[in-house]
Amino acid sequence: MGIAQEYAEYATMCERAMEHVKTSIYDYLAEIELTGARSPIDSVESRVKSYESIREKCQKKKIRFTIDNIRNNIHDVAGIRIVTLFEDDIFKVAEAIKTRLRLNTIIIKDYVSEPKDNGYRSLHLLVQRELYFNGQTSTVSVEIQIRSKAMDLWASIEHGISYKGNNVTPEIKNQFKELANFLAQFDANAITLRDSTNTN
Repeated sequence: MGIAQEYAEYATMCERAMEHVKTSIYDYLAEIELTGARSPIDSVESRVKSYESIREKCQKKKIRFTIDNIRNNIHDVAGIRIVTLFEDDIFKVAEAIKTRLRLNTIIIKDYVSEPKDNGYRSLHLLVQRELYFNGQTSTVSVEIQIRSKAMDLWASIEHGISYKGNNVTPEIKNQFKELANFLAQFDANAITLRDSTNTN
């Protein structure tokens, strides 16, 4: 079996694990809706990385492009992005994932409290799900990114301009950092406005 077919099977397994996790998230949202409370989640998106994307990531990590290396070193083959209206909702959702949804969380990268140097902000969770596939039980990782709408807007624009280093000068990088700081203040002001109108 060639690497392309091996990856296709592994990607299918990752997609199934991802769908299980999404179902848990949607069940959580349904519970909130029954209470009449405001939902902390605005939208949920998901994707499974393509064969070409994974091959490029192996090259970037300087590891051989084999299915074992993919399994052991690349944990975001399946990814879910959760977008919230408010910044503090990010941590409410993360806590629900870790406790109420009973998903085994093995890695947390908090780029909300400590943004990356370029201004990127988001909370990354890596959860594990056991899955029965092709006659055996395997543990599959799914990455969950949780960010506010303002953070998501910044990340989308930055990715569109900076992806693969398309003529990104130091001045452009500084402008992205300034924009990130502006949107961080926007997030803080949005929470103040929400709380002042008692819609929390």
